Amino acid sequence: MDPNLFRPSCVFMNMLIISILSHVPMFLCQDNEQYAACGNLFHCANISSIGYPFSGQDRPAYCGHSGFRLSCIGNTPLITIQSEEYRVLEIDNGTQTLKVAREDLLNNLCPTILYNTTIDFNLFSYASNLQNLTLNYTCTGTQAEHQFDCTGNDGTTTINYFSTADTNLSVVTCDDSVLVPISQTSAQVLASPKASVNDLRAVIGRGFQLEWSAKDLSCEQCIQSGGRCGSANSSSTSFACYCTDRPYELTCNKTQIGTGNVELYTNSDSTKAVNKVDLFTFVRGSSHCPAIVVC
Repeated sequence: MDPNLFRPSCVFMNMLIISILSHVPMFLCQDNEQYAACGNLFHCANISSIGYPFSGQDRPAYCGHSGFRLSCIGNTPLITIQSEEYRVLEIDNGTQTLKVAREDLLNNLCPTILYNTTIDFNLFSYASNLQNLTLNYTCTGTQAEHQFDCTGNDGTTTINYFSTADTNLSVVTCDDSVLVPISQTSAQVLASPKASVNDLRAVIGRGFQLEWSAKDLSCEQCIQSGGRCGSANSSSTSFACYCTDRPYELTCNKTQIGTGNVELYTNSDSTKAVNKVDLFTFVRGSSHCPAIVVC
């Protein structure tokens, strides 16, 4: 047995090493829980491989951006924008766009509550190739084209018309109207004198494209530093970069284990480095004291 193991100086040194390493955060042994969770893409109804800025299913809200929570019900992925539900038809992370359709109009051209399409311009913008479809309700006067009827609960039938920028409704007047964005290609279809109610339903079902903005530059920088994008909390628009050790505001802290000075943090919420220790000097041991290996 090596008598050096029981020298007082060695005992003191080993106790000091244990004391120091006990304050090293768990990232030396395992990934941060949030980092691990945000590495998992999720499947929502008929759309797969969904990641930041979206959350839903078993992907926690902090792995997404506020305003991008998806509700996954059967084969219908839904997103709520300005308190109204939209069916999500496509998500393209490459172009940072999604295609949505108004859930209230998909199966019913005669909703009980009429409202124009609105979006949160802090998060979304309309694609450049859109124009408005106008659904005109409770009209007087008649024309031969672009008519659709609605029957109320009391059995009363109202005459309504759909129109685009290329459609003239000067011969009729209407009490209410609803604006719905559609593509220019769809607008050309509905501008035809032969456009039918079935054409109208098909155009609404094809939806319209939105571009999103969700701290995308910050997310790119976070990913380049080895982190995963998220938000500071489930209801916040504040960006968070989840790294193997802890969350950071923008990018992962660059540290080197075993090759020099390492910044130690007392907990995952701390934003201040409390000390720097030459771990390599301690962990490698010395000619008198054996090295201690952790993790």
